Amino acid sequence: MLIFLEAQDRTKECNLPGASLTSFSELAECFAAAFPDTFVADELKPNHFYLRHREFHVYYEGWKLDDVKEGAVLECRGPKKLKKLSSVANFVKRKKIMDILHASNSRKASFRERLWTTLDDPGSSRLAGTITLFLLLLILLSTVNFCLETLPYFYTPSNECDHVWCYLEIICISFFTVEIALRIFSCPSTRKYFQDWMNIIDIIAVLPFYLEMMLMGVDIPGFAVFRVVRLVRVFRLLKMSRSSILIFVQTMKRSAKPLFMLVFFTSIATIIFSSLMYYSERGSYDHDLGVWKRLLYYSCPITVTVSEPLLARENPPDSYILDFPCILEGQDSDQVARFKCPYLYPKNNDCTHIYEQSPYDSIPATFWWCLVTMTTVGYGDMYPTRWYGRLLGMIVMVFGIVVLALPITVIGSNFHSIYDEYNQAQIAKGKVEEMEAAAANDASGSDVSSHKA
Repeated sequence: MLIFLEAQDRTKECNLPGASLTSFSELAECFAAAFPDTFVADELKPNHFYLRHREFHVYYEGWKLDDVKEGAVLECRGPKKLKKLSSVANFVKRKKIMDILHASNSRKASFRERLWTTLDDPGSSRLAGTITLFLLLLILLSTVNFCLETLPYFYTPSNECDHVWCYLEIICISFFTVEIALRIFSCPSTRKYFQDWMNIIDIIAVLPFYLEMMLMGVDIPGFAVFRVVRLVRVFRLLKMSRSSILIFVQTMKRSAKPLFMLVFFTSIATIIFSSLMYYSERGSYDHDLGVWKRLLYYSCPITVTVSEPLLARENPPDSYILDFPCILEGQDSDQVARFKCPYLYPKNNDCTHIYEQSPYDSIPATFWWCLVTMTTVGYGDMYPTRWYGRLLGMIVMVFGIVVLALPITVIGSNFHSIYDEYNQAQIAKGKVEEMEAAAANDASGSDVSSHKA
């Protein structure tokens, strides 16, 4: 029986000896033989395989051996040996970069190596961890300082630097500048240093401060907005959790297809529902103002005639009925009468129509309402007033809940798979470190033995 195997955007054929698949171990051996550089048969499990028939275009899990027919396509999303090897290769590559400095016997190279390790690897020593913690506290202090200085109580003109917030910013920027200079001095490769986006963020975060210092006293319109760039240093906090970022990015990459499906259906639904809501709630066009207006409420004058309750019920005068067809007891004001007879109040023939400019004045303007409603946020700045508009709003909410819920399971499954791969890579990296440490100990022991001999 001929089946097709897929892995990492590659497809290969597998001819099974029998007319059906007998066991999952047989399938694992097929994958290991077809992709020897990627899979190890002993590491594959039944829940790592996804089945797709020729008639369908969607993979599904939880299938049985009898479901595999002639021409079926099987994809493996289990732990990939290639992923582990690449993670270990990155670890070894980093050690090779550090060996560039080892190659030189100069005292300067040794100092640069220790300095780079201290600044770049918080776990290399207690001093490195202390410096990293100190810099993170400075980042938090600088961020809080940036926010608090905008309070009206602490406001000072931007061309003055005589308050505590300015001095705190100078202290923080000074430490950041020294750190950047030491990193550039001690980095193994200056070119690779400037290729790292985290290092670019560090440099961009301090530039606005120096520009502001040089232009102090000069009034440049819109320059204050440029100070917001200083907040990009908050992204440096991500350095403490690079692995989490990598796992998130890989999860999004692997979930690209369901995310594309989400964007596709959401875009189509937004156009359709926005068009329907526009024609439902736009109202009438005012040629004088050049806007769409919709009826908001009625403004009606009211006259309350005070009379004896029993007499009014038995023989109410005609004028009383015309003024307000509601029997009131005692002396009531106009405002009280409005609440006592709310349903009869708009029936007055002298009511005036009160309009407002319709927020649904175009289909693109309605996109905002549609997206906010589908995500069940509901800011309340745009809302329908007619019954068919409200009915359409309920349909949009239900549709949004269903569409948004569909990709969640796929993203969760991909995250679980990638997280397992990361843990396996960490175990493999630990084994490499142990092997290198054992090899170094053996080498030092042999040197001592030869020296004694």
